[in-house]
Amino acid sequence: MPKEKPKKGQTGATKMSQASSTGGDPEVTGSNENEGNHGLGDGRFRWDTGLLVAAPDSVDKQSTNEEVTAYWLERIRNSTFAKALDIVEEREVVLRLLEPFEYRVGNKWTAATFNIGRDHQAQALAAYILLPSKNKEPCVQCSSHKSRGPCLDCLSFGNDWFGRACSNCKYSGTPQNCSFFKERVAEEEKQKRADRFEEMRNNPDKIWFTQDDLKDHLASELEELADIIQSELNERASRRAMPGKSPAKTPAKRQRQA
Repeated sequence: MPKEKPKKGQTGATKMSQASSTGGDPEVTGSNENEGNHGLGDGRFRWDTGLLVAAPDSVDKQSTNEEVTAYWLERIRNSTFAKALDIVEEREVVLRLLEPFEYRVGNKWTAATFNIGRDHQAQALAAYILLPSKNKEPCVQCSSHKSRGPCLDCLSFGNDWFGRACSNCKYSGTPQNCSFFKERVAEEEKQKRADRFEEMRNNPDKIWFTQDDLKDHLASELEELADIIQSELNERASRRAMPGKSPAKTPAKRQRQA
């Protein structure tokens, strides 16, 4: 008889309705996210209080989430995707099991499928299984009714992975569209503007800015910058002045040149 597929939540998968937790959900049994990713040194993956099941030769709708996870980890291990291999080969503790995201097509619910035809897909699945998450809420894309997963939870792993984009957006091949990715870019741009402002304030010779640079500063800061600029203009004007030469001679000079 075929093995009965366990109900969601019975396989140890971290189910958070697409909102992930920094340290994992303590009420969900089977999650290793609080334990850190310390391997056994024998190349086998650890899950829950024991070892991950051996990878099956294939998976289908009757396969458990643990079997699906083991299958795709083995597929990634046997692939030639260098970046995905770096994630898999350096970690041996499974933090969460793969569980497909379900979405509505018409009046029917469809479960997303997994694939590693491209490196970014393999990276995304490896990260979902093995990396600790950093976000507490799902990104805008995963919160949308248009989301297609493929993983149940929206997980971001910080700035060091995929530019802060979540694994679902990475899997789709458009990490730059993830709201977490855009948030990081905006933060970095704001910091760059703050650094430039500080440099201009401390060194008038470095004064340079664009219209966008001014939008993130308080009126008091802009007034301070305006004072710095005016002071610099006054100093330059005084250096251009030629002592001993009467301004009245200037029109006469222009007349002779005419």
